[in-house]
Amino acid sequence: MRTLILIGVDVTNAQSVVFSLGIGGAAWLTYTWQRHVKSTRIQGLRPDHLAWHKKHWRTLKKTGWFAANLAIAPLVLTFLELESGALNADLNVLFGLVLAFATALLYAGLPGEKGKRFALRRIPGMKMIWVGLSWTVITAAWPAWWSGALSSLSTTEWATILSERFFVITALTLPFDLRDRQWDPPSMQNWTLRLGQRGTRLMAMSFLILAGACLGFWGPNAHGMAMVSLLPMGILVLSARENHSEQHFGWLDGLLVLDGLWMWVSVWAC
Repeated sequence: MRTLILIGVDVTNAQSVVFSLGIGGAAWLTYTWQRHVKSTRIQGLRPDHLAWHKKHWRTLKKTGWFAANLAIAPLVLTFLELESGALNADLNVLFGLVLAFATALLYAGLPGEKGKRFALRRIPGMKMIWVGLSWTVITAAWPAWWSGALSSLSTTEWATILSERFFVITALTLPFDLRDRQWDPPSMQNWTLRLGQRGTRLMAMSFLILAGACLGFWGPNAHGMAMVSLLPMGILVLSARENHSEQHFGWLDGLLVLDGLWMWVSVWAC
């Protein structure tokens, strides 16, 4: 939703809303899949996370069916646009989507102890890169292409919108990496192991500042509300601690939802 608004797409129609909700459903499904994969291994999940996962497993499966059906919507909408000829196949975006889907599937590997060998997140130093790139492709490149705005964007504008998304996602993910730095195997060489708490906060905040710079560079289409939504992100990022409560990390996750909702409501209000 943020991407569509930034590039000037009309988001007051049902298709834009359904497309955005579908991406949200896909994100929920992907993260739940990662949790499920890690729950099938010895010490795959932290004890408190494993207990919660087992307690709510039936609810998660039911919600998963709903999320799976919702996640089909962006694929259907994209296929319909391609079928009607309103959308031209862009091989770069299609290739990026295939890689993003593969990354989402194999980020934590496959279920079971032997499935760890396929886990992309275990490649040293690559955990944040996988997260940032896959989110950038799916929540920035895909909607920009689907909406038809891709052809009207210059190379600089295209790079800016992708960079803004990468910086925001990585900044909000770093606190989670900080929380897990004593749990993830040292061989993964997560950034937070070397950065520490203070260094992680500074890097995350630097990424948000770079995201703001991208918005400023983007020009009048950046919208003031996009800048405003970076403020609560900065507050939570600067207060990040590895021993924070789950509520704190819940708010970090929730900011992505609130961001899109805030911008969508602002468009309607205007």
